[in-house]
Amino acid sequence: MISEKRMCTLADSLDGKRVYWTDNIEDELPVVYSPNGDTTIIPETIPETFIKSASRHPHVPALQVTRNKVTYTWTKQQYLDDVKTFAKAIMSLQIKQKTAINIIGFNSPEWFIAWLGNRIM
Repeated sequence: MISEKRMCTLADSLDGKRVYWTDNIEDELPVVYSPNGDTTIIPETIPETFIKSASRHPHVPALQVTRNKVTYTWTKQQYLDDVKTFAKAIMSLQIKQKTAINIIGFNSPEWFIAWLGNRIM
């Protein structure tokens, strides 16, 4: 196992090559492709992938929860709409991009809406 000090030295000496982690939110690391050099797959963020999926299949169920014997379902479009609403809400609080927010809650559709809303803003 490489020590943390060695990793920092290695990261500094490689000028970003083969560096897979950072503790600085402002750093942008290079995209790592497969070992055989296949670059045909274009990397996407989770929000990019989700937005594409919602535009292709807006009426497909994405989230579902049963509470007090009543089942609630969000389609991909409804999920995306709620995510955008949450993102707008946290932006209206003047929370800037790359700021950590804490989402406390149980595994629920609302938690996932908040999590993705934070990523999409």
